[in-house]
Amino acid sequence: MVQHGLGIAVLPELITEKFPGDYDTRMLDPEAYRTLGVGVRSMQEAGPLARFVIRYIQDNIRN
Repeated sequence: MVQHGLGIAVLPELITEKFPGDYDTRMLDPEAYRTLGVGVRSMQEAGPLARFVIRYIQDNIRN
């Protein structure tokens, strides 16, 4: 519906960068933010995939 001018969608920037289609993007004013949290008992007890994801987020996601 959005692509045909019949609606709007509020989507994260990471989604819209890779989403194919003919639509306009606009920034929200004021800007909106989301806080993500990850909880593990300890990094030593976390599985290999959990450790990888946590390290990836720490190294690659904007603060």
